[in-house]
Amino acid sequence: MVLMAVALAEAKVCGQVPTHSILNNSVTNLHAEGTALWVGPHLNVTRDGGDSWFAADADSLVGLRNRVYSIDAESDISWVGLGTWRTAENQDVVHLAKGFLFSENNGASWRYRSPLPPQDSDPGTTGILDLPEDTLIAYGDMQLPALAITVPELSPPWDVDYDPVSGHIWAANQLAGLRRSRDQGRSWERIVLPPDTTRFLSPAMGYEFSYHVLPTNVSKDAFFGLNFQAFAVLVDQSGMVWAGTAGGVNRSSDGGESWHHYTVADGLTGDFVISIEEQPGAGLNPVIWIATRPGEVATHNEAHVQNFGVVVTRDRGQTFEQVLVGDPMWDFAFEGTRVYVAGEAGLRISEDNGQSFRTVRDFFDPSQPERARLPNTAAYAVAVNPQGLWVGTEEGLYRSRDGGDTWKLFRADVPLSPEGRTQLVPKAM
Repeated sequence: MVLMAVALAEAKVCGQVPTHSILNNSVTNLHAEGTALWVGPHLNVTRDGGDSWFAADADSLVGLRNRVYSIDAESDISWVGLGTWRTAENQDVVHLAKGFLFSENNGASWRYRSPLPPQDSDPGTTGILDLPEDTLIAYGDMQLPALAITVPELSPPWDVDYDPVSGHIWAANQLAGLRRSRDQGRSWERIVLPPDTTRFLSPAMGYEFSYHVLPTNVSKDAFFGLNFQAFAVLVDQSGMVWAGTAGGVNRSSDGGESWHHYTVADGLTGDFVISIEEQPGAGLNPVIWIATRPGEVATHNEAHVQNFGVVVTRDRGQTFEQVLVGDPMWDFAFEGTRVYVAGEAGLRISEDNGQSFRTVRDFFDPSQPERARLPNTAAYAVAVNPQGLWVGTEEGLYRSRDGGDTWKLFRADVPLSPEGRTQLVPKAM
């Protein structure tokens, strides 16, 4: 695999500071590891169920300009994908890559990896962005013509997964595609996924194609790039790699060299895959939950309906079971056979391993009666740790200690100078 020669700036080691609570009421990311709960978009953490809070004191988050787009933690190792956004002239929101933070000591200190082109003289570093001359990708014995992704627009790290067995970091970066680092993010390699119309890809097949993630001056039938645009990635407990894209879901059993490609023709509710999570300890085969939305209709899928929803595979992709259809879903969490799904329709809870669901849309903290009860609240993130069930919403972070029957609310309502604390205060954008 050709490494794209893009240098990474490594900022000074930074630590964490205490805060009064979370720093933003729109909670978009949650990740539980042990007793720790990591919270985005401003990288807060609590290890005691919300009694105390800390935030990463990182250069890349100074002024809170950047946002947490993805979080993964395994034991003491934590990786955080950073991005930001701007409004285009047509009023569309454009998301940009801003690099990564990583910690090797459970968040006590952090280092930064930039996605930008060379800024120093170290030839061994690369980023998730390419140089203009990076127009070939080695795949087996082939040299695939490729579109170099040279700007951060539309390439944020929507998902990141650290594999504690191999030590590799995987990142799904939209137009920058699926990338992997074997050396703590100092260098990244682009992973080749199957073209849209291909169900299986292996270097031994000798199949040549252009690796373009955007339409070129060729016909639609020759455009292969939707499945190259990566939005979700997971390395499951068996070592199998799953990658969700704008063109389906992909599974690799050999570390990303060859891939099986699945679409609505195989039972997905939609071809646009935005989240993939594993239900731990559910059996011999990994149980994989996948959130989808309608994708662009490729030529081989025109006869299949595209929809929002959730599918689960319990047999490594041989079959996909549609368990929730019709509503946008965002995130998953698990507690034995209990399944939690966060989405626009609220929090879905299954007590029977996904056979049936009930919905929670009315989150209310009776200890804060001054706050209006907000029905029909969307849930954007969900996590479970020993301190309870956690749900991220636009109105704050909620915790339940009884499986979703009652709730406690955490919000960023803090004084400017709390006594005895160093306080990070959000600044105007």
